Amino acid sequence: MRQSITLAATLGALLFASPIVAQHEHEGQQTEAKQKRMSDMMGKPTFEQTTDGLTIRVWLITQTEHKQMMKDRGMMGSAKKDRHEMMGMMHGNSAQKDDHQMMNDQMQHDGKGMDEEMMKSMLAGTHHIMVIVQDEASKTETESAEVEVQTIPPSEKNSTLTLTHMMKHYGGGLTLDERGRYRITVVARDGDRVVRASFDYGVQSTDQ
Repeated sequence: MRQSITLAATLGALLFASPIVAQHEHEGQQTEAKQKRMSDMMGKPTFEQTTDGLTIRVWLITQTEHKQMMKDRGMMGSAKKDRHEMMGMMHGNSAQKDDHQMMNDQMQHDGKGMDEEMMKSMLAGTHHIMVIVQDEASKTETESAEVEVQTIPPSEKNSTLTLTHMMKHYGGGLTLDERGRYRITVVARDGDRVVRASFDYGVQSTDQ
């Protein structure tokens, strides 16, 4: 009798756990699909570096390219246009229903939304920068980091910008209005880890 009860309990536990495991696998597949859509749209990162267990991927494009990317997907409209669609576009997500729901849930969790001022800051300046910070061990994007970008233009007038966190990405508008080589450093602080990733970026024209 004891063996029968034990067997029944084990089967019950397995049956109960199976839907949970399947759900986690499904969520993982959805996340990977969203990341792939973003990578397909943005292409190869401008710069990528792994240090102290954190991988930093940086995409840097002109605001002209950024706005054209949005326009091509029908999301370059009035400043009052659906903020969820705008945020999804700026960070590589399609306008699909599941993406919108995920963004809405995240904004409610963060206690902040994509208001008009935030949207303007994303479109400000001459360039748009997007950063992903990934924990190398777990292969998941960290959402608790503080990310800032330090720029040194040819005139050496340093500036620092704190990026805005949205879902699994960090983004903002940069002003690179001098011709020549810039030294750009992304600083990511995640708990006790502080990682700096530096690269050079050339500006051929200030007409962006």
